[in-house]
Amino acid sequence: MRSNGVDLHAVLQSAPLGLGVIDPSGRFVMVNDALARSMGRPASEVLGAEVLGFLHPDEREAARASLDQMFAGTLPGTRWERRYLRPSGSVVWARLVTAAVPEHGGPPRAVVLQLQDISAERAVAEAQLELASMVSVLAEAVVTFDGAGLVRTWNRAANDLLGWSAADVLGRPFSMCVPVEGMAAHRAWMARLHRGDTVREDAELLHRDGFLVSTHFTATPVLGADGRMVSCMCLLHDLRQQRRHMQRLELLAHRDPVTGLPNRQHFNELLAETVGRQGSGIVGLLFLDLDRFKEVNDQHGHLVGDEFLRVVGARLRGALRPGDTVSRWGGDEFAVLVERASAPDEVAAVADRLLEALERPLHLRALVLDVGVSIGVVAGRPGDRPEELLAQGDAAMYLAKSRGGNQWAGLGR
Repeated sequence: MRSNGVDLHAVLQSAPLGLGVIDPSGRFVMVNDALARSMGRPASEVLGAEVLGFLHPDEREAARASLDQMFAGTLPGTRWERRYLRPSGSVVWARLVTAAVPEHGGPPRAVVLQLQDISAERAVAEAQLELASMVSVLAEAVVTFDGAGLVRTWNRAANDLLGWSAADVLGRPFSMCVPVEGMAAHRAWMARLHRGDTVREDAELLHRDGFLVSTHFTATPVLGADGRMVSCMCLLHDLRQQRRHMQRLELLAHRDPVTGLPNRQHFNELLAETVGRQGSGIVGLLFLDLDRFKEVNDQHGHLVGDEFLRVVGARLRGALRPGDTVSRWGGDEFAVLVERASAPDEVAAVADRLLEALERPLHLRALVLDVGVSIGVVAGRPGDRPEELLAQGDAAMYLAKSRGGNQWAGLGR
């Protein structure tokens, strides 16, 4: 078949897309090799066969209706995405474009069909939708952005973490979530991503409401054939809960759980630090033992005993100068550190205030409880070792207790 010297059959066969011609009976009267290959059959098997027989059963009714309309002259053409079957039974997605061939003085006598296999394209699109669906419900915040740093996806967890919705950020630079003081670091890790490096960093990101959110992110670049970053997936982990947990652990490590006062470990660290930097001043150490705590605990139980200790701790703290520290040493023992004392008399004055603070009875749960305390007082000098000061304070406290308690005593006094 020729037109103006052009072999139309040769043109048909050389076309890269599948092409075929369908007659009014719905059969192929011409097909090229590309169409036959797409269908997984030899051209001889396709030629003369009914086109609807190759379609998936669920597609045939709609396709038959469209063909009837085209041959009736009421529909000039269609554009479909349809499934057809190969001999193996596998389902293939194709983009089918049909056009009715006009016939002068009557209805069309042929329909031209163009077929393009889009199975791979559909598979990629479905995989992307599946991935997007999975990402949207992940508990971890997931953000993707392109090589220019413009946000492409933003899941629900990212919204919860930073307050921005997808509508706020899609198509905008991810740097909008970076505070001014973090921009230099942001540019540095963007440069690493463009080199193909995976970046794992801690970063403070900007919440929509203006406060900073501590995060740890893992950003993985996707490189194109030219080695350039075309996109990046970034997982954002909220560090706030972890940091709060660490702060609680640190607090527990340095605080007495009953009174909330510094514990023995913290007091020892503070004493060593104070002695090391005291210079020519005096370090006052007071070691306290409650005279009647055991009988309170034995008679009224541990709940009352714990309340007793909390009230005692609060009274001791209220009697100290700013900068001085009271800790619960353990059991019914407390220790006080007096910093920046210019003379031993200042340390003795603190001991007097502590005795005065515990003179009044404690009123707990309709109980009236006397306290009484024995205090050992030490005025440390530069060069004294912390363990020596503690030993002297302990000995002085036992001296005060041996004298009847409810008083303070110092070695050499």
